[in-house]
Amino acid sequence: VVVPVTVTDRSGRFVPGLTADQFEISDGGSRRAITQFSAERVPVSLGIVLDTSGSMTSDPKARAADDARWADTRRALELLVERLNPRDEVLFAAFADKVGLAVPWTREHERVPRAFNALRPGGYTAMFDAVRLIAPAFQRAEHARKVLLVISDGRDSLVPHISGTPIYRYPVSREQQVQIQIYERQKALRDTAVGAAQQVVNKSGVALYAIGMGTGKGAYVDLMNLESLTDDSGGYVEAIAEPSEITAAVARIFDELQSQYMLAFEPVHDDGKYHEITVTMKNRDLRVRARAGYVAPP
Repeated sequence: VVVPVTVTDRSGRFVPGLTADQFEISDGGSRRAITQFSAERVPVSLGIVLDTSGSMTSDPKARAADDARWADTRRALELLVERLNPRDEVLFAAFADKVGLAVPWTREHERVPRAFNALRPGGYTAMFDAVRLIAPAFQRAEHARKVLLVISDGRDSLVPHISGTPIYRYPVSREQQVQIQIYERQKALRDTAVGAAQQVVNKSGVALYAIGMGTGKGAYVDLMNLESLTDDSGGYVEAIAEPSEITAAVARIFDELQSQYMLAFEPVHDDGKYHEITVTMKNRDLRVRARAGYVAPP
């Protein structure tokens, strides 16, 4: 099991120069030996999934701002692929209500900006479906280090937004009973959609990063949706206040990928099920971010 690990100090700065004996991995509470370790930058299979739905486009009044956002996104993708190593491979897909694979796995990185030029925004958003359908492509990835970058406002037209459990004083009225039933149905729909996406992310072994970008400055971004995908994968969400910040967000994610350590261990289990792991440092002043588990080989 390959585990990319990000290590930072209390100030959030990446910590270089660590050795394998400073890391500890436990698999279901059982300490495991680190069988492979690298502090060098290793090749990556990078999948990029871009939201082109109607929720990512502006109304006619903001057409100019929308064009600027589109240009910002293209420049960010150009920066990203320019900084890739020649051995890295990249996949590029776009989604609205359907998912389109614009560029299959390739080392010809310049194909990504070219494919971006052919995209046309529109349609409703099916973000969780997009992740669920694209993540299995990593089964055909060349490298053991796998990263999926999702660029979206995080909304999903097919999944109800749940802000929290409603609280009522008992006995509840008939109207409140109806509201509770509606909430429970919506929660069940959301849990099913989120759970299906999380399951394929876990199975694929990707570290999922997300850039939460709305249509303009101050536009709503559903961080809860995005964090539900990134949290256990070892990635995180870059929430940006306006589209012009996307280039800096891409650079920060890329800097993290350049600074990670690569650990591997022999798993305890061989049952095809998901199992939790924990990565810790002997130096408790350092902070670690890594995937929360793995799907054991059957």
